[in-house]
Amino acid sequence: MSIRPLAPSHCPNCNKERTLFIRRDAFECRFCGYRQPLSDKPPKLTKAPASDVEERRAKLHASYAVSHPGPIERWARVKFDSAQDAVYRKDWDAALKSLYQSLEYQSDFLDAHLWIARISADDDERREHLEYVLAVMPNHVEAIRELMVLNGQITREEAERAATSDGPVLQHASAPVAADIATPNCPECGGMMEEVNGRLVCSHCGYQASANARTVGDNSLTMALVEKRGKAVNWVVGEHMLECQYCGALHIQSHKLSTECPFCGSVQIVKQDALDSLQQPDGMLPFAITQTQAEAALEAKLGGWQERLKGFFTANRPDQIRWQSAYLPFWIFDALVHIRRTTYERNPRQNRYMGQIYQTEELADSFTKLPIPAVKSPHPKLLKKLQPWDFDKLVPYDLRRLSKHVAELYTIDFDKASLDARSVISEIARWKHGQSSDENVTVNIFPMIQHMSFRLVLLPLWIANITEEDGDKRLGLVNGQTGQTVLGKAVKIK
Repeated sequence: MSIRPLAPSHCPNCNKERTLFIRRDAFECRFCGYRQPLSDKPPKLTKAPASDVEERRAKLHASYAVSHPGPIERWARVKFDSAQDAVYRKDWDAALKSLYQSLEYQSDFLDAHLWIARISADDDERREHLEYVLAVMPNHVEAIRELMVLNGQITREEAERAATSDGPVLQHASAPVAADIATPNCPECGGMMEEVNGRLVCSHCGYQASANARTVGDNSLTMALVEKRGKAVNWVVGEHMLECQYCGALHIQSHKLSTECPFCGSVQIVKQDALDSLQQPDGMLPFAITQTQAEAALEAKLGGWQERLKGFFTANRPDQIRWQSAYLPFWIFDALVHIRRTTYERNPRQNRYMGQIYQTEELADSFTKLPIPAVKSPHPKLLKKLQPWDFDKLVPYDLRRLSKHVAELYTIDFDKASLDARSVISEIARWKHGQSSDENVTVNIFPMIQHMSFRLVLLPLWIANITEEDGDKRLGLVNGQTGQTVLGKAVKIK
């Protein structure tokens, strides 16, 4: 993979530095208005006109190998091999006939279902057999990929790229990218919307916003990875150019979902950018803790015995505390896991393992609502101490709830976060299923994730920037839902 800068450092027209940003596939100078089309767009794929059926069948080659997870009936296998003979001859009708005969002998033969989906010209028929494969093997990548093509989620070209490429080229947008923004203000009078007993109410005219009709859905990790892998380019955007809807001023911000216009003070929420590089949150947890309650929680934490003990050696008492309410993005993962548990019993007299005394078990378990931070700062270890969160109170994402709170954009994408989620799942599985009360018994746990889904949610935090009497800086975090409080390490400012 490579990262390539796009924008010139100076405008070719007015020679101003760092004035170019990206808007609608072109560089635009925010100083003089100069526009230059992007010259480094990925080439469009062109193919000879052919139906999807002919294209799919042309790439099929007979294969007698099977991946069915269980035993196969003899005559089901015979008919499957006959179907492969027909595939070799390119006799598609005969192949389909033999595959259906194979299913008559064994209705759960996955390879027969998969080959029918590969060969059939009927989309409904293909969908039926692909869904059967996924019901048994939820992470079957080929079935997922083909079903996504049928659903219109990806194109045939993207599916082929996902199957054969090493992933998209990372393209760095070195100029600010124009963003589409919205304001969370009252639609009647333009006043500030406030949350009162779970409802959004205008603080000026009393207008009550209707309930959000969205639901907090989740996304299949495998589907999302296939979709991302099928893209030719993955844009890396560092800065966004925002145009205020009230005063028209242009300003640059980075990694912020919500911000204030520095000229008129209006709140602006980023919806999407010109490169379509952002994923909108699926849900959010509303604030349940007021600033007064957060201040009391922090004061109690600072007055604890550990902080008092430190006070004997350093002047760690707060001199100044600056508060801010913020929504931080988290990826929330759910997973179905197949676990193989093997126990070995050691002979205490001979101090070695007795090979004949062992047992292997097959277990199924689920792990739900695992929060993985989608930002690099504050440190993930600090954020982990704010758990638990009550995700039963999760509500659909509504930008109107951001009118009085800062919100961060995610800087860690779902694919990288899923690796952390896998590590957490493995650790929990070993703790949960790998315990033994007998010191002579060793338990080995081998977890294998069968299916994983995720959501992007915003979680509420009260952030306290603490300046201590000795000049050190320190971070305090308060869970905006439960009041759980953590303190970071003091940093000496030179």
